[in-house]
Amino acid sequence: VEFGWCMRVKFVIMSVVVAIQGMCLSQATILWPFFLRDNYGWDTQNYSIALFVTSLTTTGGLGLIPMFERRWGSRPTAVFAMLLAGASGMLSFVMAKQHTVAIMLHVALMGTCITALTVVDPCLKSLASLCMSQGAQGRSFGFMATAQAIGSMTGNLAAPYLYSTSNHYAMGSSLPMSIACVLLLVASGATYLVIVPNPREKAKVHKLDYLGPLMPKRLDKES
Repeated sequence: VEFGWCMRVKFVIMSVVVAIQGMCLSQATILWPFFLRDNYGWDTQNYSIALFVTSLTTTGGLGLIPMFERRWGSRPTAVFAMLLAGASGMLSFVMAKQHTVAIMLHVALMGTCITALTVVDPCLKSLASLCMSQGAQGRSFGFMATAQAIGSMTGNLAAPYLYSTSNHYAMGSSLPMSIACVLLLVASGATYLVIVPNPREKAKVHKLDYLGPLMPKRLDKES
């Protein structure tokens, strides 16, 4: 099976999506302790507990990925995870208030955002790898790792600046996560549109929507 320039363009677009995912994840991880400190007076111990709970949910989410992909497919799983991350991340900053229920809601929403951004990583990389031939898999994963690293560095640099200057705008400290939400919306739309084989590619790629990274036998059954 040969993959032409159209599939290579799709791979580049998916690599940009991977970079956006890395940027938004690093931005959420960096901004959350600042927000908890400035709005709720949390110290490092309180934040470590919240991050520990988030790590547990992330581990559970990664374990459930095969089931989600088997039931709905890699593309819907990735799109839903990015939309969930964007919505929960923005709502966690916008709806933050100074009472107990609001604090618990903020922690739950932000934990959901970080969990979804972490869980979607293997889904996006598996989808992007399908756009390249088998002989280029090593180079494709190296390219995606580089794109993700660039996205993470961009988030590390942009997040503190956006957070420190966000008080000058009407949205306040929710501005950085609002930008991340828009980027994740664009990324989810690009994933939904790109990973769809056109009539010429249907003979080359067998139902990308239903192929997951942990289901190699699925392709054999349908081919």
